[in-house]
Amino acid sequence: ACAGLLFVAGCPLVKDKGDMAYRVHCASAVVCAVSAKTLVALSCPWLMLGWLPWLAMFLWLTRRHRDWRTQTFWAEMTCFLITYAYVYIRIL
Repeated sequence: ACAGLLFVAGCPLVKDKGDMAYRVHCASAVVCAVSAKTLVALSCPWLMLGWLPWLAMFLWLTRRHRDWRTQTFWAEMTCFLITYAYVYIRIL
């Protein structure tokens, strides 16, 4: 999860970057999200309920035909929030 996050930060998704930077960014984001969700699901599964607000927003935005980038951004933010909550809980 940490390596994926570092690659996402190293290849930010901006329009003036090349095709390779876009691919590295997307692949790294997927690796980071899957790793983080697996860690949380195996260690503290009740935190996965934090995805319910995102799911509701996703369904609402899908019905309104909004841009997929908005949905992806909020999925990334939800993943970070749940991961940070997991780390915080584990520290306590």
